[in-house]
Amino acid sequence: MGSQTVSSVLQTGVLNKTAIDQMVKQPWAGDNYSDRIWKNKAQLIASMKSELTSGIIQGKSIYQVANMMDARLQVGRSQTQRLVRTEYMHALNQGQIETYRSNGYTKLRWVATMDDKTSDICRKRNGKEYAIDNLPDIPAHPNCRCTLVPVISQATIDKTAGELRAVLTKK
Repeated sequence: MGSQTVSSVLQTGVLNKTAIDQMVKQPWAGDNYSDRIWKNKAQLIASMKSELTSGIIQGKSIYQVANMMDARLQVGRSQTQRLVRTEYMHALNQGQIETYRSNGYTKLRWVATMDDKTSDICRKRNGKEYAIDNLPDIPAHPNCRCTLVPVISQATIDKTAGELRAVLTKK
C-alpha cells in the first residue's frame, strides 16, 4: 500500500457517485431509500387525516386545527430529518466501504460515538473488527452515528512509514 492509498483514505469523507448510488439503490434493513420515503409519507398523511377529523369532531376552530396540524408537522419534520440523517450516514458508510475495498482492505473496525445517546447495539459493536465481506448493517438503526475504519496491520504501517520517510528525506 503506497502513498496514493494513504491519500485516498484521507479523502473518503467525500460523498461521491458510489455513495450516492448506494444510498438510492441498495436495500438495507429490508428497504431502500424510496421504500422508506413512501412509508414515512403514508404515516404522515394518516396522522394529518386523524388530526383533522379529531378537530372537526371536537368542534375546534380552523385556527385550532391548523395549530394542531402544525404541531403534527413538527413531528413529521423531525421524522424527515431522522430519515435524511440516517440515509446520509448509510451513503457515506457505503461509499467508504467501497473505497476501502478498492484499496485492498479486508477488515474494518466499528467506531461508535460514545456518549449518553449511544445505543446498546452500537456500544456492543464499538471497537469490534469485521471482515469487509461480512459486515453488519450500518447504520445499525435510525440516527446511528457510527462509522467503520480500516484495520491496518503493523506490517503495512511499517511499510508506509518507510515509504513516507524515504520521500521526506529524499534530497
